[in-house]
Amino acid sequence: MEDKIIENLRSMGCEFVEEHYSLLKFCIDKVVTDLNSRCHTKELPKGLEESAIDRVCGEFLYALKSTGKLEEFDLEQGVSSVKVGDTSVNFSGTSPDAAFNNLIGTLRNSGEELIKCFRKIQF
Repeated sequence: MEDKIIENLRSMGCEFVEEHYSLLKFCIDKVVTDLNSRCHTKELPKGLEESAIDRVCGEFLYALKSTGKLEEFDLEQGVSSVKVGDTSVNFSGTSPDAAFNNLIGTLRNSGEELIKCFRKIQF
């Protein structure tokens, strides 16, 4: 999963550096634990892997931005729209910072509608 996450981050214009590896691991653990607890499973369901990857990317970018370490990311790179599943968000007419915040929000909530499909009854 780590390789796919790093590939996604690079495709969004964020160069992954080794000093961020522990933060990436923390974000992966956080997202997987959250999804597992919401689905009442011990392992991440196969159908939620792509959503988990998007969520980890969103958490990672949010953490970098919150700590002021998002230097290598170009907010002006022109994210005009994002499509995740059947949801599309158009950012035209917004400031680069607002568009980036929308992108992070969309990534962090990716697959929200799928979670109920993988929930198990907990006794």
